[in-house]
Amino acid sequence: MIALRHTTRRVSTAALGIVLLASITLMASVVLRAPRVMIHQDGLAAAADPRLVLRPRTLHIHGSLAGTIPFGFTLSPAIPGREMVRIQLPAHEYAVHAIALEARMLDMRMAPTQAVLHPHGRAFQGSLYLPMFGHYVVDVVASTGSHRYTATVQMTVPLPKL
Repeated sequence: MIALRHTTRRVSTAALGIVLLASITLMASVVLRAPRVMIHQDGLAAAADPRLVLRPRTLHIHGSLAGTIPFGFTLSPAIPGREMVRIQLPAHEYAVHAIALEARMLDMRMAPTQAVLHPHGRAFQGSLYLPMFGHYVVDVVASTGSHRYTATVQMTVPLPKL
């Protein structure tokens, strides 16, 4: 009876070794036959058409608050999603504390997106979510302690040129 147990243990160990060897061989054959993707230096797959890769851009928009206070408006990366917005006012005499933005697409049935820009150096900065490429109307409201200066600007986040 002791010899039988010892023989059974040898057979079990041998069977386990064969199953393990077969598993390793199967995994190696799958890995060796897997398709390869060439990667360029910039990290893009070689198979991707470069015209289809979205690249960050900066849009420059100009407007004027209350028709008299000119401002510069930059938006980047100008790809649908979270955008960094920066508004530069020409003078400090207006004592603006914050600037509120509301962007809407007139031709689409979607809720407007809103953002509040806070002072950052000599400008106001914040982020605004734009869900897609297209034409937007942006209401700009600059608030001081006692006044509100408003502007409406039209802006296009264009599709990349192919």
